Amino acid sequence: MHRMLAWLFPLLFLVMLFADLAFWCGVHNGPVGPQVLRSAQKEAPLALGYTQAGDALFGALGMRQWATGFAERRVGHAYREVEAVPEAAMDIVTRAMSWGMRAAHAGLPFLLVAWGLWYWRRPRQVQIIRHK
Repeated sequence: MHRMLAWLFPLLFLVMLFADLAFWCGVHNGPVGPQVLRSAQKEAPLALGYTQAGDALFGALGMRQWATGFAERRVGHAYREVEAVPEAAMDIVTRAMSWGMRAAHAGLPFLLVAWGLWYWRRPRQVQIIRHK
């Protein structure tokens, strides 16, 4: 069980991080990117960090178009509302997110802390006799 958790936490963290970075990179490079970026600078430092890191990662991989499509499939229906009320762009985008994307966005820091606690509290091998 402990060996499975040793791989489960980091794997789940990386999958959720990849999805989050792809989503925010796609929103940033989509039609409402400037409005969301301005709103994120004021309201959501975590999303702003995901936006910048995702843009750097997917730009280096040449996958910005894919990330834009990924974001449009998830919140593209809310883009008209963002264009109408750009001051509330972050609220509109996060409200339009599915529960899975919302869990990945908000749960990622908690998963990292949980993994750190699990790693710290893991059972360690006890060595009674030391060989010289």
